[in-house]
Amino acid sequence: MTVKADPEGISIRVLRNFIDLKDKRLLEVGCGAGRLTFPLAQTAGHITAIDPCQEDLQAAIDNTPRRLAGTIEFLSLGIEDYELPPGSPGFDIGLFTWSL
Repeated sequence: MTVKADPEGISIRVLRNFIDLKDKRLLEVGCGAGRLTFPLAQTAGHITAIDPCQEDLQAAIDNTPRRLAGTIEFLSLGIEDYELPPGSPGFDIGLFTWSL
C-alpha cells in the first residue's frame, strides 16, 4: 500500500498562513522527494533543498516541474555538512519538516 502524505495539502496551507513566502530565499532541510519543495517554489524566490538520501533527492530532481527548474537548487547532503557559499545572501526562512 502506498501512503500519500498530506493529500489535502494542509501542511502547505498552514505554512502559507504563517509565513510570507513571496520572493523569499528558503533553505529546506530534508526535502525528500519534493513533497513541500514544489508547492513552496511556486511562491518563493529561491529554494535550496537538501537531503542526505540520494534516492529521494534524485526523485525530486526527476520530478521537478519545468516551470520551477530555475527556482530550486538540490544538494545531496545533510544539514551538518551544509556550508553557506561565500558571498551568498543567506536565507530568509529555514524549514525543517519531517527532518528528525
